[in-house]
Amino acid sequence: MNHSRQRDAVLNALREVTCHPTAEWIYDRVVGQMPDIGRATVYRNLNQLVEAGLAVRIQVSQDSVRYDGNVMPHGHMICTCCGAVEDYPVSRTLEAAIMAEMPDCAQRFELSYMGVCSKCKNNNK
Repeated sequence: MNHSRQRDAVLNALREVTCHPTAEWIYDRVVGQMPDIGRATVYRNLNQLVEAGLAVRIQVSQDSVRYDGNVMPHGHMICTCCGAVEDYPVSRTLEAAIMAEMPDCAQRFELSYMGVCSKCKNNNK
């Protein structure tokens, strides 16, 4: 994948945060540095970064996608109340077991847990 100023700016915006931003959030961040960048350019570059393995796309719901600049193996906990996405560690044993299920074709795996985050649990008490 060739480097471009726009792609580098999108990747940097994604890697500078530990939250799991939307494409719109990334656009808002990047347009402050590059006023001439368009939304379509941000979306296209996010797709290219995901395809190249430099970012992860997280399908939060049918209508909501988030992105993660951390491509090291880990899972995500997706809150079914507020839609928050949090990193969740995955044990090496579980990772090895998942990868062993498809030894000839598995390159990586994604694991998402659905549940209620601690903030929503505390608000509902």
